[in-house]
Amino acid sequence: PSAGSPIPVTVDNFIRAESDMYLGGVIQDYGFGKLGHRREPAPIDHQTVIRLNRDTLYSGGVFDLDAGPVTITLPDAGGRFMSMQVINEDHYVVGVYYGPGPHTIDRNTAGTRYVVTAFRTLVDPGNTEDLAQVHALQDAIEVDQAGAGTFVVPNWDPASQKKVRDALLVLGTTIPDFRMAFGTKQQVDPVRHLIGSAAAWGGNPDKDATYLNITPKNNDGDTVYRLNVVSIPTNARSQRRFQRMQLFPTAAARWRAVAERALALSRAGRPVLIGTRSVEASEQASEHLHELGVEHDLLNARNEAEEAGIIARAGEAGRVTVATNMAGRGVDIALGEGVAERGGLHVILTERHDSKRIDRQLVGRTARRGEPGSSQPMLSLQDGILEHTSAGKGWLATLARMPGGIGRLAARILFRRAQKRAERNHARARRILLDQDRRLGTMLAFSGKPE
Repeated sequence: PSAGSPIPVTVDNFIRAESDMYLGGVIQDYGFGKLGHRREPAPIDHQTVIRLNRDTLYSGGVFDLDAGPVTITLPDAGGRFMSMQVINEDHYVVGVYYGPGPHTIDRNTAGTRYVVTAFRTLVDPGNTEDLAQVHALQDAIEVDQAGAGTFVVPNWDPASQKKVRDALLVLGTTIPDFRMAFGTKQQVDPVRHLIGSAAAWGGNPDKDATYLNITPKNNDGDTVYRLNVVSIPTNARSQRRFQRMQLFPTAAARWRAVAERALALSRAGRPVLIGTRSVEASEQASEHLHELGVEHDLLNARNEAEEAGIIARAGEAGRVTVATNMAGRGVDIALGEGVAERGGLHVILTERHDSKRIDRQLVGRTARRGEPGSSQPMLSLQDGILEHTSAGKGWLATLARMPGGIGRLAARILFRRAQKRAERNHARARRILLDQDRRLGTMLAFSGKPE
């Protein structure tokens, strides 16, 4: 609770007022004098502090050090990233701790009566098993304090606090990063520390994290951006093998060849993942596998409740799995015993997606973490992408039917051109939608802001 009449917030006391606000938010979510845990990634529209990560589960607690020192013991997280950060009411970082063991914080060490502890634990939010492991680590954090104490802070005036914050946020747009904004009193620059309290409260010191402060030009919600990225080296050399594309004149011929290929690989003890564009295509693949007597799992939107079990089995020796390209993403397929020695998981791409990114994600299901694996496109001249982009008509499609190297080269160019045309069509549709939304907002302006 706050005590007394409202106290105006100025640039001199803003940091303390802002810290008390954030501590109050943690107490509201987790309680006082104890730890609370987020069991799922923080929602975009409910951020306890600014810029919470979506691949991290957070824990936290506020403690009254006038009630006595608090000792917090971290569990052994193995190779997983797990940290504890302690921040006082002046927004100085008392310490950042890694690794198992106890850590004791008292009033003299912290410098203020209250501190907030923030725990960050890396997680794969799409993996239920990984979530369960992180939940167990959260529950294993131990807290020991003689008593909880009380939480009494000044009654800061919210209007003047917002006025100061807004002014500091404007200043924050002029700095490229938050170096020397977070840390101990001796580590920070006073001006950057003040700005950081408004723009990125709760940040780690420079030795623990880097925060870049970049706002794109034309940040209006309408401008479409292209982003150049760099390739990040893998921690183990890739053993993924790309096999030559096979092209068939009809979809029926392709499905028969896919089923025969899956049968041969399954008999050789290798798991096979067959990726399709749609639920209908996945069921067509399943029918051809049934005709050859190939046992398999089918994963699509009609049986997504079985997704975890199907993915868990997909790496077993001889297992055949048919899945839409969107199903099961974000979860590694673990290889069964002896599978790596036989060549690992084989992925068959039965159609090109409108976006190359989806194709790459499907290929990326094999040969993870330096394991062996392979992939192969098995396409047909009746594939949907050729039909709805009209790329399947003309001389290039005729050349693609020719045997030998000329036909293979023409086929690669044909499908590459179709994907580029599809991506341009989708980009044009997004721009039209944005324009329509803007015009609709203008037309409805007389009736208030549209929902």
